[in-house]
Amino acid sequence: MPSGKFYDLGLTLVLIVLVAELAGSLANYSYPFLLPDWVGETYVWISLHHLFQLCLTIVVMKILRSGKLATWGFNLNRPRVSLQWILWFLLVFGSLEIIRLMSAYSSVVRDPITTSNMIGNQIFQYCLSGFGEEPLFRGFVMSFLTASWSRIYRVGNIEIPETIIIATTIFMLAHISIDWQTLSIAAFDIEQQIKALQLGVVYGLAFHYTGSLLAPIVMHGLSNGLQLTITYYFL
Repeated sequence: MPSGKFYDLGLTLVLIVLVAELAGSLANYSYPFLLPDWVGETYVWISLHHLFQLCLTIVVMKILRSGKLATWGFNLNRPRVSLQWILWFLLVFGSLEIIRLMSAYSSVVRDPITTSNMIGNQIFQYCLSGFGEEPLFRGFVMSFLTASWSRIYRVGNIEIPETIIIATTIFMLAHISIDWQTLSIAAFDIEQQIKALQLGVVYGLAFHYTGSLLAPIVMHGLSNGLQLTITYYFL
């Protein structure tokens, strides 16, 4: 099998698109059959999508690298460091999010505010959003590319591997809605892109310094869930 930086990067991009699109297709097909009474509740579809995406990511990991999933970040390495990342993130992000949401318009809430949507969306964001995305965008991308893209930049005492830059860029691109039939951008949210940039770097640093997906998964769930909780109950 040929190797090299750009081959690995190209393969990574192809696999991410395939995983995301196949997860979407599986969610589309299974949604009406598994949960016919819940069609119309958007959080159900996205929950299925993220569950399928997690499963497909694990399949890709198993195919590309035999052995335990711990090598991809499914471990509890450095639990105290992970806990420190989570607590600092909760304090800093929570405070900034309260200020941001109370001082300006936010597009966080897009669905009708009903009891089922409020409960369902919060369960998805807190419990599934991180599990569905962090293994793919941090665990897979950063672990797979670390051998060929090994340069590490330094900002003061902070190490920033170039895999974080790549993973964050892909993370941002994944939050742009693409119409694959016309190869055009269907939806682009600048606020979402800025947050994907900021949070992608933080999640990547947490993964780099711990070698575990624990902190990125929990922080991802907190970042998405807190936005809804603050918006639903305090605004």
